[in-house]
Amino acid sequence: MKKVILPLLLMGCLLAACADKSAVADYAVVPLPQEMVSVDGTGFTLSGHTPIVYVGDESMQRNAYFLAEYIKEKTGLELTVSDVPVAGAVTLTLDTAMDNAEGYRLAVNAEGVTITGASPAGVFYGIQTLRKALPVVKGGAVKLPAVAITDYPRFGYRGAHLDVSRHFFTVDSVKQFIDMLALHNMNRFHWHLTD
Repeated sequence: MKKVILPLLLMGCLLAACADKSAVADYAVVPLPQEMVSVDGTGFTLSGHTPIVYVGDESMQRNAYFLAEYIKEKTGLELTVSDVPVAGAVTLTLDTAMDNAEGYRLAVNAEGVTITGASPAGVFYGIQTLRKALPVVKGGAVKLPAVAITDYPRFGYRGAHLDVSRHFFTVDSVKQFIDMLALHNMNRFHWHLTD
């Protein structure tokens, strides 16, 4: 009897694991945000039906499309972008009362995800934090645990130097370098072109 129950139990666990295609986001990102507080609640499930809503001008719209592209790249989910507020969305908004121009707040709860920045640059850095927290899962939903993140850069100038005067780099290599800077919240690209 025991020999039959154990394989059935293992098969049931395997089927249950295969049936749930969702993955859980991990907020342990680099650079680590200034303040991260776990919030009571169920969190939010990001699915193919979740819209991205932006409030603002063309730069906020560009941020929304960046986020949609990042989510599609990591999860395979194609989210729509809109400027019409709806419930259960990823909302990008501005709050000019924030002290640091590149600061942001990322709030996840059962109603949705809200990224609030002092400027479009702050919203962009909030998007990068969400992007880094997302797991790589193709075609499944992503569970975002409830959290309140407040972050701002410690230094105004955060940059990296690329010397192409002595070493040849392809255009794709330079673009990839710039993407890595943005991913790590760098705001300056020092490009050494000639001597």
